[in-house]
Amino acid sequence: MAPDTRSLRSVPSLRCLRDRSPAVATMPAGAGSESPTGVRTYQKRGRRLAVVRLTVLGSSGAFPTAECPSNGFLVEHEGFHLLLDVGYATFPALLWHLPVERLDAVYITHGHPDHCADLNPLLRARARVDGGRPAPPLRVFAPLGALDAVLALDRPGMLDDALKLSEFTPGDSWRIGPFAVRTGLLPHFWPNAAGRLDAAGRALAYSGDGGPSEMLETLARDADLLI
Repeated sequence: MAPDTRSLRSVPSLRCLRDRSPAVATMPAGAGSESPTGVRTYQKRGRRLAVVRLTVLGSSGAFPTAECPSNGFLVEHEGFHLLLDVGYATFPALLWHLPVERLDAVYITHGHPDHCADLNPLLRARARVDGGRPAPPLRVFAPLGALDAVLALDRPGMLDDALKLSEFTPGDSWRIGPFAVRTGLLPHFWPNAAGRLDAAGRALAYSGDGGPSEMLETLARDADLLI
């Protein structure tokens, strides 16, 4: 049975809605059917595989608008929640979908604030600077030096226990939870690390900022969805 990829050709709308219900797309692992609870499962080569779910928290470039936060994309698979970029105003948008302590990891493409500024309130909330019980350190992946400015917004050491920072060089590969991650440098006046996530037989490529390049073509080749 051929895979059902109709919902993968494009996200329904990379925009935000007045009712605070960002666009959602599923990345099925094969043809499937819907359960009585409304949860869709997919079967491929005799195996039942869960969907990879993408939620667009925001997509406004440079600065947020009254209707739309800056860049932030929540990817879920097998109970693991990965946030791709966390630009202006994406933190409150995230809270409509997920308690802050359930976020497992963050991937930052580069240091421009429309892609990373809301890491500060996210870490503050997880550290419970209001005196509550802190969440475990959040795994954050970012190019070397990309987060120096945003992490300097608070006094030295204030948020050290709230994150586990892994800095990388574009071109590196590793795993985040169920996702195999590949990265590459795209042309931009701030070093920008595009990424590709592979899981459950499907692939999502995320450019961050950057123009057309051979690296973007390489990361996006045969992907089911390109952002």
